[in-house]
Amino acid sequence: MRSASLLLAAALGIAPMVAAGQAAAAPPVPDLTGYTETPADPYVTNGEVYFQTPAGLLCAIRPAQGRAGCDGPLPGVAAGANEIVLASDQPTRGLRSTANPQFVKPTGGAAPVLAAGRKIVFEDFECAVGEGPSTMCTKGAPVVAWMVVDPQGTGIGPPTAGLPDGFPDPNDFVVADESYVVGSGPKNMFPVFTVAPEKHANSPGVRGEALLKSAARKGLWVRAPSPALGRARDRLPA
Repeated sequence: MRSASLLLAAALGIAPMVAAGQAAAAPPVPDLTGYTETPADPYVTNGEVYFQTPAGLLCAIRPAQGRAGCDGPLPGVAAGANEIVLASDQPTRGLRSTANPQFVKPTGGAAPVLAAGRKIVFEDFECAVGEGPSTMCTKGAPVVAWMVVDPQGTGIGPPTAGLPDGFPDPNDFVVADESYVVGSGPKNMFPVFTVAPEKHANSPGVRGEALLKSAARKGLWVRAPSPALGRARDRLPA
């Protein structure tokens, strides 16, 4: 049983710092049809919806940016993750560890609480609060992307296509505010994630390409220490 370590290197000057949590299945599409729709108007500020949940999350729907999400305590994710972003494009959605929350109401008083059993429908987004407590949002009709924050598991869907079973999904990466700038600070310092065991022991090219695509979808550049991952010296397209 072998493991392949990929060194995620900065390129073009800056790259986000990333931690890869343990691979987990994406949550299924939440069914929000049984939730009672509440008028969005009390939650709207400057064309965006802001609400709190009974669990203490601060959430928003921001249609002009094509995203929704929540800031606050996220159960069942890697340590430090305090923001979840829902968007239809894969590089935008995911988990964040940030000191600059983007889903907190920017002006006026605190956002009103969305009670359990209720949902808000705003443009092509729906967000609901369930028992547990859980918070769920979907985008599109039919749904093209979704997020779930729940004590039983927090995550983003759909899973990234094209990755073999057991390989890390960029949806599970936790992206931090910090960046590494080439030429500054300690030398030869790179974020690292390791994948083991390898399920495709006889297909190193497939194995390497899948891992590289996984990182490339987050805008990262990759360098591999192993000749088996020879293509790792090129950035693969998303």
